[in-house]
Amino acid sequence: MVVSLPQADFGLVLTDYPGLRRKVYKIAKRVGVRGALAVFHPARRRCPNCGTVPEMGHKTCLFCGNYWFEWYFSPHFHLVGFGWIKGTGEEFLRSGYVVRNVGRRRSVGGTVLYQLSHAGVHLNYHVVTWFGALSYNKLRVEPEERELPTCPTCGARLIPCRWFGEGEDPLEGEGEGSYWVDPEGWRYTARYRGLGGF
Repeated sequence: MVVSLPQADFGLVLTDYPGLRRKVYKIAKRVGVRGALAVFHPARRRCPNCGTVPEMGHKTCLFCGNYWFEWYFSPHFHLVGFGWIKGTGEEFLRSGYVVRNVGRRRSVGGTVLYQLSHAGVHLNYHVVTWFGALSYNKLRVEPEERELPTCPTCGARLIPCRWFGEGEDPLEGEGEGSYWVDPEGWRYTARYRGLGGF
């Protein structure tokens, strides 16, 4: 989906970009977007001879045959998400924003990769932002249960330690594995002190 700004709001790109982005989110929700990622583009391509916007993938202008294109300032947002889009005409009459549903894509990853290949980058703002049902605060990640290493003999949890004894580390150059060594000179690492460490 593409949300194009009316010329009256072009100045918001420089003066209030976060407010502009919030406005686009509200407009997208009003036309039925439940959640999406948003990528901002400050410009579009066109043929300098006839002003035609080139079709994606074409190397030459379909109308005049020109082989190069120019970029011109025309801020818009690309949204990749889900929802049932309706009422875009009414939204244009209400806000002046043009909302165009470009339909389903063959590959979400490929679409996002293409959009990011020519996105607007600002030092203070993220290039990709999420909103609605896909927003950051909606993400719930279950903690991954990790299997902790245990002693093959007694089954107790293994705790990392380092050599602090005199002389060379007796296991220097040895690979990862199980070794029976004298505990004298070994100390638990600081992270595990209090778990049976010193």
